Amino acid sequence: EVDQLFVIQKVMGPLIPEHQEIFARNPRFRGIQFPEISQPETLEKRYARRTPKQQLQLMKGLLAMEPRKRLTAKDATRAPWFDGIKLPRSIPA
Repeated sequence: EVDQLFVIQKVMGPLIPEHQEIFARNPRFRGIQFPEISQPETLEKRYARRTPKQQLQLMKGLLAMEPRKRLTAKDATRAPWFDGIKLPRSIPA
């Protein structure tokens, strides 16, 4: 789990304060600190050459660290990446 959190931070940036607090309170992680990330490997660095810009923007919106800034499923279907694709008139709840 710690390894996954490190990779997430390496790609998406540091944990937000709320997530840092949750991590710090978890007894399983007591005393564990993440190493300093000197060279972040952002989504742009990893995928810019292989991924269309609109698709990369959609990925960033879906993976945003801050939950309030993260795209909802409904918002995601409105992303420019899906322009031209016929979607059902209503999306099941």
